[in-house]
Amino acid sequence: MGHAPLSQTKIPVPILRATRYVAATASPRIGMKKYWHVINVGIQNNLTYRFNFLARTLFGLIPLMAVLFLWRTIYSTKGADATVSG
Repeated sequence: MGHAPLSQTKIPVPILRATRYVAATASPRIGMKKYWHVINVGIQNNLTYRFNFLARTLFGLIPLMAVLFLWRTIYSTKGADATVSG
C-alpha cells in the first residue's frame, strides 16, 4: 500500500560501494575499535558492582585451585614410573 517498488527506492549505490571499499581497505586497528568498545563496556559493567566482581573472581578460582591441588596430590603419591588408574 504505502511501499514503493524496490526499483524506485532511493539508495545511493555509489556511497554503499565506497563504504564497502573503505571497510575492506581500512587498517585492522580501526576494524577492532568496535570490539574494544564492547569489551570496555563489559568491563565497566562488571566493575559497576566491584564487590560482586571480586566475589565472582575469587569464587571462580576456588574450584580451579581445588582441582590443581587434587591432581598434584594424586601424582605426588605415585612413583616416577607409576600410572594413575581407577
